[in-house]
Amino acid sequence: MNPAEFLKNEFSEFYNKTFIRQPPMIEKREFGIGNFFEKIYKRHISFSSYEELNAFLRKEAPLYISFSGSYYEKPSATPMSNKHRIGADLYYEIDADDLATECKQQHDLWFCEACQASGNGRPKCCVECGSKKLKYQEWVCPECLNEAKKELYKLIKILENEFGIFEEYQINFSGHKGYHLHIRNPCIKNLSKEARQELLDYITLHGLTPDDVLYKEKGILRLNTDCTVGEKILKKLEELIDSENAELLSLLTHISYSKAQKLLQNKQHLLSSISNGILPKIPRAKMFWQNLVAYAINKLRTNVDRQTSIDINKILRLPDSLHGGTGLRAKTLTLDELKKFDPLKDAIAFKGEEIKVAVKKTPKFYFNGSWHKFDNEIAYIEKSLAIYLISKHIAKPVK
Repeated sequence: MNPAEFLKNEFSEFYNKTFIRQPPMIEKREFGIGNFFEKIYKRHISFSSYEELNAFLRKEAPLYISFSGSYYEKPSATPMSNKHRIGADLYYEIDADDLATECKQQHDLWFCEACQASGNGRPKCCVECGSKKLKYQEWVCPECLNEAKKELYKLIKILENEFGIFEEYQINFSGHKGYHLHIRNPCIKNLSKEARQELLDYITLHGLTPDDVLYKEKGILRLNTDCTVGEKILKKLEELIDSENAELLSLLTHISYSKAQKLLQNKQHLLSSISNGILPKIPRAKMFWQNLVAYAINKLRTNVDRQTSIDINKILRLPDSLHGGTGLRAKTLTLDELKKFDPLKDAIAFKGEEIKVAVKKTPKFYFNGSWHKFDNEIAYIEKSLAIYLISKHIAKPVK
């Protein structure tokens, strides 16, 4: 059977058993749909009610359905200027792909179109022939998805503690590599693109360098703690010193391990000085503290997709719908549910009999609580796993 037809049938069956009550103010939103080859091949669709949306999903069973963060008077009008925007949610996307995790070197594969070589990781050119004509097979695992979850927690903490946004947001799994956060506080509805970018820059510490917060006063190197960012950097420095991790201190500052140990023997003196914004004199002090402040900034930085956050014309995955690249559900989550949420297990939407499929070569990957690996073979596998692999273009159903 054709993979696209197979998925369409399965998705239709899912939507016939499901009623999606998303998003708020549905009649003011623009929608877009995608198929097996394109995430979005048609836009400028609108629905007057949840009943109309669900009837469409049951009949058409698109592999992807996305909606606008913006509200419009005429959401299906074209061009964009004729829609007449009346406001927009604030939304952030956190994607495991944007995070530097070591697991990518194990579970991502590359294939050279020139010499047919292959391997793990994401090299820029073929390690055998040097060609740049590479194709990549990207995967996610509990490690990188957990890092995405940590970034989401960082973002929520900033929004709650520094902006007073507590319950006016919605969390949902993206259906593949991360999370979406939709903020619907009335105060942000009419924020301009420039204001959204400024807010994003603050959250991500975009462009911030150690020189922006370090200064000298009467020959003494100081950390500017008169701003929120400076206070947060101060706390990170205190945590690092208090941990007494000489190995990490040596690695970050390029001093010997023995020198790092000696410095940490005077931990209380260091902490006392730092708490007052004074960075003690040590050999090559400025470079030493610059390296530590750079580390603190990197730890504090929240990795969110910049384009998604400032593009008010962007359409995003409809919460609780299916993701056409995985067959997983873009589940809506409470903050409590997020804690124990295992995306590759808890977002599974399909159950049923085993399905016969032809599977390409894969790395070892995690799905539904177990690890799997295939090597260009025919196999009978559970429906949820089959749909996952077919959606990723890794497998095809076999009669």
